[in-house]
Amino acid sequence: MSLSQKDVERKMLNSLISTLLADSTVAFHRSMYQWASEPDAYKQAENLDFMVYAGGPLAPGVGQRLSEYADVCQMYGSLENGQVQMLVAQPGEWQYLEPNPAEECDMQEIEEGSGLYEMVLHQDERFHDRRTLSHTFPDVKEWRTKDLFTLHPTKKGLWQFHSRTDDVIVLGSGYKVFPLPMEIALQADPNIAGALIIGNGRPVVALIIDPAPSVKMLSKDDFMEGIWPSVVTANALAASYTKIQRSHILLTDPEIGFPRTPKGTIVRKLSEALYTPTIDSVFNGIEEDGSEAGSLEKIWAHETKSFIRSAIRAIRPDSEVLLKDDDDFFIARAMDPLNVVGLAQKLKLALSSSMSSDDNTLINWRVAIYESPTINSLTKAIISSRFDQRERNMRSQGPSSSSKGQRIVLLGARGRLERFLVKALLDSPGVASLTCLDRARGVSPSTAFQECASELGISIDAGDPRLQFITVDISKTNLNIPQEQLDFILKNVNLIIHNLWAVNFAYSLESFQSGMFKGLSSMIEIANNASYQPRLVFSSSIGSVQNWSARISSTIPLPKDVIKSPDLAAATGYAQSKQAAERVLAAAGKKLQLPISILRIRFIGSQSIGPVKWQSKDTLRSLVLLSEATKLVPNDMGEVDYIPVNVLSKIVRDVALQEKREFGAQFYNLVHPKPVPFATLAGALQSCIPSSKQVTFAEWVDHLSNLPDQALSTELEAERVGMLPFFQSLQAMESPPLRVDTTKAQAISEHLANL
Repeated sequence: MSLSQKDVERKMLNSLISTLLADSTVAFHRSMYQWASEPDAYKQAENLDFMVYAGGPLAPGVGQRLSEYADVCQMYGSLENGQVQMLVAQPGEWQYLEPNPAEECDMQEIEEGSGLYEMVLHQDERFHDRRTLSHTFPDVKEWRTKDLFTLHPTKKGLWQFHSRTDDVIVLGSGYKVFPLPMEIALQADPNIAGALIIGNGRPVVALIIDPAPSVKMLSKDDFMEGIWPSVVTANALAASYTKIQRSHILLTDPEIGFPRTPKGTIVRKLSEALYTPTIDSVFNGIEEDGSEAGSLEKIWAHETKSFIRSAIRAIRPDSEVLLKDDDDFFIARAMDPLNVVGLAQKLKLALSSSMSSDDNTLINWRVAIYESPTINSLTKAIISSRFDQRERNMRSQGPSSSSKGQRIVLLGARGRLERFLVKALLDSPGVASLTCLDRARGVSPSTAFQECASELGISIDAGDPRLQFITVDISKTNLNIPQEQLDFILKNVNLIIHNLWAVNFAYSLESFQSGMFKGLSSMIEIANNASYQPRLVFSSSIGSVQNWSARISSTIPLPKDVIKSPDLAAATGYAQSKQAAERVLAAAGKKLQLPISILRIRFIGSQSIGPVKWQSKDTLRSLVLLSEATKLVPNDMGEVDYIPVNVLSKIVRDVALQEKREFGAQFYNLVHPKPVPFATLAGALQSCIPSSKQVTFAEWVDHLSNLPDQALSTELEAERVGMLPFFQSLQAMESPPLRVDTTKAQAISEHLANL
C-alpha cells in the first residue's frame, strides 16, 4: 500500500462514520489505527456503541483511549479455521479474548514456565456445521493455529494475543525474541506506519521503521528524536538482550515501503529479504557521530597506520593489548565482530570526503578488515582502495564498445531462451566476452550447456574463447563467485543480463525471497560496484501488470513505467514476485543512478527454425498436452501473441546492446505487435486431436481442476499440477484484455518490428 493510499484509508473510515451517522464499526486493526490519528476520531467515537477490530492486535495506547468512549472488542479467526466465537469483552478488558466455551479451545503451553500458550483446535463431528476447519482441512484431527496468548493475571479464561510461533526470532546466542508486542507498542506512535524487528542469527535485534505518510522528513536524526520515546516504551517490554539500540534502527525506502498482505499486515520474511543489504550495514552498534581517530587526508602509510592504532584504542579503551604492525587482530584478541564493525565505521567516516559512497561502505571495510587483519596489511588495503578511487575519478566514462567491446555477464544460461540468447550475443560482432553464471547441475556447466544447445539445434561451441561459465549460489553474497573471478567481472563488465528466476506458478510470493531476491540484490550490488557502470537488463513478465486494463483503464495502454500496486499483478506468486523485483530495480536505478532495462515478456513460443524442443512449464506445450489428454480445446483465451524463442532472443539482444544509456529504470514491452484471435489456434488444435471439442477457457480450467485421481498419467499429472495455478490466474483475470504499447521496443529492435 503506497503512502497516499494509507492517507485514503485513514480519511475513508473517518468520512464513512460521519456520512452514515454510524453507531458501530467493524474494521481491520490497521484501518482503525490509521483512523485514530484523525483529529476528530475520538469525538466520533463518543457516538459509537461499539468498535470491533480484526486482522491483528491494536496498539495498546490507541485501544485504551478508544475504550474510554465506546466498547472495543476484537474478532478472532483465520482463513484456514474461520472465525472462532468469542464472548463480548467486559469493560476494561478490551485487549483480552474469552473463547466461547462451546468452541472448546485447547490452550497449550509451548514450553513449561514460558507463560505462552498456543491455541489448538480439535476436530469433532459436533463442530461440522459451524467450524470452517471441518471443511477446509477435514482430515486434520488437531489444528495448531500458531497463535500464542498470555493468560490474564487474575481472571481465568481471558487471553491476550501475544505473537505467533513463526514470528519468533532466534538470536545468534540462542535467545528467543517475540517481536510482536514491541512492534505493536511502536505502532501506537502516530509517526510510525509500520515497525519490523529482525535479528535471526544476529548478536542483537534491529528495527526497521516505515514512517507515517504525514511525517515531513527533514532528517533521520530529527525523526529519531521524535519517535525515541516510543522506542523506550517498547524496550520496557523486552529483556535486556532484546532491547533496541538507537544505532540499530533504519528506515524503509519510500519507493518500496513494506510488502503487506491484503489486510495490511507486514510480510515479515519478504520485507527482511528486500532490506538485507541495508540490514547488514546497520548491524554495527555504532552511530555515525564522528571519529575520535580523526580523518585520512593523505595517502601516506605512516598516517594510515597511526589512524588504525588510534581507532582501535578508541574502540577498545579498556584493552591492554599492544599491537605490533604484523600482529593478527583476532589472534591477539584485539578485535571481535562488533569491534570490526566499529573500525569499519571509523574508516568510512574518515574517508567520506575522499572516496565515493559506492566504495566507501561499511560492508566493504568489514570485509577488508577480515581479509587484512594486521596493521600492515590493512594499511595496504586502504591505500590500494584510495588509488583505485583516484583512477575512477579520472575516468568519467567506461570504454565504448568499439574500443573494448561488450563484456557481458549473463545470470541464468540454463533455460531455452537463455541458450538462444547466448547464440544471439555471440553472433554480434561487438561482443568481446560472455560470462555465464548458473547454478550447479552435477556436471560441468560448459558440458551441460553444450548438450542442451545441441538438443535445440543451436550451433554453439562451448569452447569459444569468448565464452566462460561460472557456477554460482544465488542465496550467497555476491552469488558466491570466487574472488579472482569476481574481481575480473567488476573491472571489466559493461553489460549485465539477469535472466534467472524460478518459473513455478504454484509458489507463493514469499517462496521467492530466500533465493531470487537475494540473487537480485547481489546483481544490483555487482552493477553498482563495477568499474564501468554496466547496464543491468532484467527479464520480467507482463503478468506483473496483467490487470492494468481491468482495474485502471481499458483505453490507456500500459505505461512504460514502474507499477506499485500489487493488485495489478496476475494472481500468482510468480507474477507478484516479478512486480516486486521491478520495484526494487526501479528504486535502485533511481538511488544509485544505474542504467536499468526491464523487459516485460508475455508468452514464449517454440523456435521457428530447427528441431522443436518443448520445455516443461511452456504455456503452449502444457495447453496442447492437456487438451489432448482431456479431448477439450479452449477457444476464447483472447489473442495469440507468442514470439518464437529464437526471435525473442534477438529482440532481447537488440535492447540489451543498444547504445543509448539512460540512468534509472526503462521499461520495454516485448509482446507480439500483431496478435491473432485465439479461435484460429483453437481450430487448428482441434483438427489435430480426434474426437475433441471446443469449450470456453473457464470450462476447460474447471475441468482440469476437478479431474479425479489417476485420470492422467504421472507425467501429465505433474504438468497439470505445475501449470494449473497459472491457467487459473488467467481465468481469474478481469476483462478487458491488457493493451500493450510496443513502439518503444520496436524502435530499438527491427526483429520485433518485423514480426
